[in-house]
Amino acid sequence: MKGLDVSVVQPDVIRDVVDQIWARMQDTAKDAVAGDHAQSDFRLVQPRSIGWCKVEVDLRVRRPSLRGRGFMNRKIVEDHMDGLAPHPSRLCCPSCGSHLERLAASWKCTSCKLQFSTPFGILCLAEHPSDDWGEFGEQRTRELLEDCERVSWQHGLERALCTFSDPLALLEYAVSPGRAGWWPLLNLQRSWRVLEIGSGWGAITFSLAPMVASVVACDLNLERLRFIKARALQDGVSNVQLLCWGGTSRLPFGDQEFDLVILNGVLEEAPLLGAGSPLANQRVLLREAARILAPEGQLLLAGHNRWSWRSVKSSRGYRRSFWGYKRLLRSAGFASRQAIIPLPNFQSFSAIVDPARKQMAEHFLAERGFSRCETLQLKVKSSLAPLLASSFGWIANRGRHQTSFLELLGSHAARMLSREVDTPIEYKKYRVTLRELITLELRVGTESQSVMVKIPLSAYSNLRTTLEYQSLSSLQGLLVSSAGWPEIPKPLTQGTFNKVPYFVQEALPGFSGARFLRHGPRAAAWKQLATDFIARLHLATQTPVNLDEATWNKAVMPHLDAGLRSTEQCTGVKAAHIRDYLLQELVGHSWPFVFSHGDYTPGNLLFDRKGLRLLGVIDWDRALLHSLPLIDLLHVLLSGRAQVEQARLSDLYGKALLEGLDKEDRQLVDSYFHRMGFSVSFSQLRAFLLIAWLFRVSMWVSPRESPWYGKLVWLQSNVEPSELWLKQLFGQLVHGHQNR
Repeated sequence: MKGLDVSVVQPDVIRDVVDQIWARMQDTAKDAVAGDHAQSDFRLVQPRSIGWCKVEVDLRVRRPSLRGRGFMNRKIVEDHMDGLAPHPSRLCCPSCGSHLERLAASWKCTSCKLQFSTPFGILCLAEHPSDDWGEFGEQRTRELLEDCERVSWQHGLERALCTFSDPLALLEYAVSPGRAGWWPLLNLQRSWRVLEIGSGWGAITFSLAPMVASVVACDLNLERLRFIKARALQDGVSNVQLLCWGGTSRLPFGDQEFDLVILNGVLEEAPLLGAGSPLANQRVLLREAARILAPEGQLLLAGHNRWSWRSVKSSRGYRRSFWGYKRLLRSAGFASRQAIIPLPNFQSFSAIVDPARKQMAEHFLAERGFSRCETLQLKVKSSLAPLLASSFGWIANRGRHQTSFLELLGSHAARMLSREVDTPIEYKKYRVTLRELITLELRVGTESQSVMVKIPLSAYSNLRTTLEYQSLSSLQGLLVSSAGWPEIPKPLTQGTFNKVPYFVQEALPGFSGARFLRHGPRAAAWKQLATDFIARLHLATQTPVNLDEATWNKAVMPHLDAGLRSTEQCTGVKAAHIRDYLLQELVGHSWPFVFSHGDYTPGNLLFDRKGLRLLGVIDWDRALLHSLPLIDLLHVLLSGRAQVEQARLSDLYGKALLEGLDKEDRQLVDSYFHRMGFSVSFSQLRAFLLIAWLFRVSMWVSPRESPWYGKLVWLQSNVEPSELWLKQLFGQLVHGHQNR
């Protein structure tokens, strides 16, 4: 039974292939049952994706050895991958450039008669597919593909990533939709045909697929294409097509076949595609990209900088400088060229900077840390950004400059807000978060009118941004006068534009609190400012509640249940023991329930340039309307310390639970108690610390978060290591009760 792939067959070719598939299945079935009597029939099953169907066979086998047990049912799904290959009219022979025709089990050139095989159902136009096993190595890659095809691609990837001590980097590379976070800078349209050369594991492919007509994933590595194939079929993505190609400088497509061509880190490998010089081969590849682009098409090119520190330190290879890329694109026939700097690099970036606007680079660099000679340093570094950046991205057009989606969205938002746009729409900040979200600060209207626009990249981030909009609206209603709370952004509007959801809120000025963490005097200042704000907010929104068990189960436990279950699964500490301890310490007392930020960390606090004034608090997507007090303050203190000491957050929570808070943090907590008008014992403070930790775990494993970052990365890096201090904590508690 093994060895049969899974495939999707287009309705227009199904009559031609069913007979062939059925014959192959009967032969396979006879071999598999080794002489047993088999009775078989087949049926067509329509999956979720309209216009596609799978051929399934229900094979009923009677084995003599089973006798009284009757029939053993098996289901075989046959693989016919023509549905995932590019349409024949698009393809050309990589040798002579003539059209290809599809045969029963291969493809053939109509001119030179070369035939091309379809291993694993994937059309292979490469003479020698790459045998580079990449990030996982040969054995792990084989196991990954087996799990993908036998169980699911999520299961296979999770098992492969669990073998790494730090799976986050590989996870971002393989599946993060943020790898395509540059797409709003393009003129992306629903009718576009996209070619991605060097598709890797398909992160960019699957990010763009829902927004365009079709995506051709082209790679020289057959194993990675097999992974993309399994993911496409299992997720019902019907507009992804696969092609194994490489080793020649001629692209196997006709003229003007695509609206967007992506060369993400591929140009550096172009010198290996032909016998010419490296520069000549790179120029040929770019000219080929221009040839297959439509007249209004765009090219996205990304590559390392030849003169970056990392390139100079190791080997510059066939990388180009800022001006080298610019000359190559001009010589290849691209009329307009726009440069961007993805930071820290194009393979995994959290920000995009326009090198033509030095203020953007200065602001990004300023957020990385405070220094005494900052003004001079920032001016020098921002001026040298085009020279020393680690990598570049280029958006090139065959014809005139194309209006980007970002500019169109900005104009749409201006109309929704009834603002007159007297200057071009420009982005002042461009962030791509680990939580699958693009955040843009756009100048909409006059020079001083800016808004923050959030574009979710997944269903998870869409849910979070929806909840944030609702939370901010609720908070505005709770506060007597929103004018007295300039630190809280006002929700402005939300909707969809070209079927892409967006959320607009007031843009707040300032620099992230992470800028001041390692600067002694500023570190003390930001902590005090953070404490003052959260105490003022909790005081304005508090509601005294006599906490009994019924209220506990209704108002508190829903936010801790997921954390308790995950903690029990990862550490073995019983959730019932933790719950009983918390009930014992907190139930039966009166506590002020408050509006909680939910993710109160230094990175979500905005300060002035010197860190002496709190200007804003952002990212309210984890906010709770009714929450126990103190949770926000405990988390901002411990998360800030974790960043300063480069320590695991779970370790610092464990240390605080076992030994108590340090003197500085305890003084801030006492000042919070004084302003709120209540106090707690040491054991109750420990209960609040444990609740703050469980709330953090619950948030990461909730439906709001991608299971990759929550259940895989966060549980592995933080919850599993908490086993030691949790068992030690409850050992102390049991010993204390026995002494009583």
